[in-house]
Amino acid sequence: MTTLDKLNAGDYCRIISYSDDSIASKLISMGVFPNAEGFLLDTNHKKHTFFLIVGSLKLGLLYNEAASIIVHKIENNGE
Repeated sequence: MTTLDKLNAGDYCRIISYSDDSIASKLISMGVFPNAEGFLLDTNHKKHTFFLIVGSLKLGLLYNEAASIIVHKIENNGE
């Protein structure tokens, strides 16, 4: 397990949990629950902003938000 901020653009992941309750509340209220699978579309050049796709939802997350999302990297999207 790792955190979202450690992944690279193009990586797939499964959200395991959240280490920050305020970020957890924000994401869960948008429908991003633990066990959801996501795709890290891109990051800006200094990894300050992360662009994550979960289902049909497209999210822009700041570094501290991404760092509080505990994920499991999925190799080859489970194929």
